[in-house]
Amino acid sequence: MSRLAAVLLLVLGPLVALGAPPPAAAAPAVSRFVLGSKVLGHSVDGRRIMAYHLGDPRVRRVSVIIGQMHGDEPAGPRLVAAILAAPHPLAGVNLWVVPTMNPDGAAAHTRQNAHGVDLNRNFPYRWAALSGQYYSGPRAGSEPETRAVWAWLRLLRPHWIVSLHQPLDGVDTTDGGATDPAFRDRLAHDLGLPEKAFRCWSTCHGNMTGWYTARGWGAAITVEFGAAPSPRWVTGTARIGVLRALGGHYR
Repeated sequence: MSRLAAVLLLVLGPLVALGAPPPAAAAPAVSRFVLGSKVLGHSVDGRRIMAYHLGDPRVRRVSVIIGQMHGDEPAGPRLVAAILAAPHPLAGVNLWVVPTMNPDGAAAHTRQNAHGVDLNRNFPYRWAALSGQYYSGPRAGSEPETRAVWAWLRLLRPHWIVSLHQPLDGVDTTDGGATDPAFRDRLAHDLGLPEKAFRCWSTCHGNMTGWYTARGWGAAITVEFGAAPSPRWVTGTARIGVLRALGGHYR
């Protein structure tokens, strides 16, 4: 063992033994036009789940973009990071963005959270006991990430939620896409994506957009990017397209 390795072991060893939480994910770069931020809760491994407020708070209808639920789908967080770092003020929209609600999965590059749960099967709507890569947890709302986001959404009650995913390449026509077809059509047009029904082979169990839309508080729509969209498209065309569909533009 090298001397450096021995020193690191001496310093870090006690922290590991005490079960110290992993470092929080690096905070995204934010421009001076971000109005504020909020810790929604913490992941299984203790990482913060953050939301950021942008735009014009005088706009009555609140919108939300959730960049990531599955940790192996990186395009959504990249788009949200570009929104947060934009050097111009955002107008026409009262917007909250969540870079990721699954920071442990993002750190491990896994679909699931640190308990192996697919968070988009863990919401209290048509929940079913699923196994494998879509493991839905021991019960609806079993995961701290799910509870943090649903508690926040219940209080905020946004008019529109855009939930970003990969790799199915389309805008969902079920859930919020069915209740607000005009918004769905705008998303599809401004993103240049086809409209598709994402039915999870038959019925989507425990998914966030179904849960939120069924409550009647607003329209939550899944947007699926392709498997490997270019970073330039994500941070340029897709970013502007999502904001335009929500009524937003840069001054």
